[in-house]
Amino acid sequence: MKQETGNWNLYKIGTWGAILIIGYFLLTEHRAHVFQFLPYIFLLACPLMHVFMHRGHHNHSGHEDHSTANNKEAK
Repeated sequence: MKQETGNWNLYKIGTWGAILIIGYFLLTEHRAHVFQFLPYIFLLACPLMHVFMHRGHHNHSGHEDHSTANNKEAK
């Protein structure tokens, strides 16, 4: 079955709306708890961003080996 794009957009809007509402109440009602763990969240975000943002860097098959490229230039 083909999914209609209109329904898909409504699901996206509903999901983001729910995330924003949950985030708002989390910050207003549990501010002390959120700020208590904020440094740890930043420290955890650094390695996670490194892992997920460098995901596409594993395929270097189109590149020449740098040592062979330098040897060709030297000759």
